[in-house]
Amino acid sequence: MTEKKIVVIGAGSLAFTPHILSDIVLSEDLEGSTVALVDIDAERLDLMTKLANRMVNDKKANVKIQSTLDRREALKDADFVIVTIAVGGPESHDFDGQIPVKYGIYQTVADTVGPGGFSRALRHVPVMVDIARDVEDLCPDAILFNETNPMTCLCDAVRRVTKVNIIGLCHGVLIIKAFLAKYIEEKPEEASAVAAGINHLTWILDFRIRGDDAYALVRRKWERSHDPKGFPVSFKFFDIYGVFPSPGDTHVAEFYPYFLGKEAGGGQKYGLKQYPKGTIYAPEWREGVWQRVKRWSEPGSSLEELWKRAAPGERSLVTDMMMSITRKETRIFEAVNIPNQGFVTNLPKDAIVEVPAVMGPSGTRGIYVGGLPKGVIATLQHRIVQQELTVDAALTGDRSTALQALLADPMIPSIEVAENLLDDLLKAHADYLPQFKTQ
Repeated sequence: MTEKKIVVIGAGSLAFTPHILSDIVLSEDLEGSTVALVDIDAERLDLMTKLANRMVNDKKANVKIQSTLDRREALKDADFVIVTIAVGGPESHDFDGQIPVKYGIYQTVADTVGPGGFSRALRHVPVMVDIARDVEDLCPDAILFNETNPMTCLCDAVRRVTKVNIIGLCHGVLIIKAFLAKYIEEKPEEASAVAAGINHLTWILDFRIRGDDAYALVRRKWERSHDPKGFPVSFKFFDIYGVFPSPGDTHVAEFYPYFLGKEAGGGQKYGLKQYPKGTIYAPEWREGVWQRVKRWSEPGSSLEELWKRAAPGERSLVTDMMMSITRKETRIFEAVNIPNQGFVTNLPKDAIVEVPAVMGPSGTRGIYVGGLPKGVIATLQHRIVQQELTVDAALTGDRSTALQALLADPMIPSIEVAENLLDDLLKAHADYLPQFKTQ
């Protein structure tokens, strides 16, 4: 047993923290570890701390829980740092989803690309860089696991200005791997996949069941039934490119705005719901999880529902990675966000890509996957440049660069819309965009 210090920054996260905590508590490999919870919201931090202690007591786990509003205090001597922040909270993200509607721009999730992803990046990049600089100062050997969106922008920013080892994690590839297995009536645990792309637009290049090629089975069933099972956008691309995109229609569609334009009824033609319906940002989702967490944190309440949710197929990749490192074992993970070092041969070197990787005592190393279809690459290359411009704007606070980044997004119909929309977003988020106040 090796004692580790795990710091969770943004511990008030309803989407991530309960499951991260349950995974840690249930892990034999992480016994003896200290989990330091950090948030700027005292109420949320107190609730998650109560929940964490309840979980430890319920399982009689050998895990120590700490809690603080002081990030630097928590980071001292950390081995692992997990970031799940939401700068400005749900209210700010609602602006990201709602303000573009004024200009006829509809989004489904609004946290990766489109005006919403752009706006979210402007708020999150400076904070993420500040966190990374604290890590560099107080625990330079720690691995920084990022769960926050927009994943590509945040990992890019940290890699540019610090030497911190940041790894972006998203379970989207695992979701689609499981979907494809169920689609052909196979067990998800017997499936494997090789995928590559950028976060929220990653392509399943190889899909197997028990080691045998299973893509032919997917094609055969699709050609026979043409029942998309809730993924009409993804199957449309499967028809066109011969590979299936990840992590599902709501994210994929935002990279291709014709699925959300007027002729598509703002997405209705493809069964897409407009922000925030069906997302973790919906008020009813937030309130439902908040009430569950409050109930779980009360002495004497049952945690059975929470433990069931901690099944291996449901948990974050971060716990499996921490366990692998603690064991000093070498293991392949199907999706990490790291700089491209020739893993995807027809994407730029050092662009942040989502690829499989080997993690072990020697570090994290991406796996060569070769080239992606040219039609896919055309979109990925464009988005990489657009997101790099967004990071430039977030780091410098330069309005001209921000306008260029927004204009590079195909959701934007005109220069006039871009200029007015940028003004609206900067005004709405002024409290969280100090880098733009001198403009």
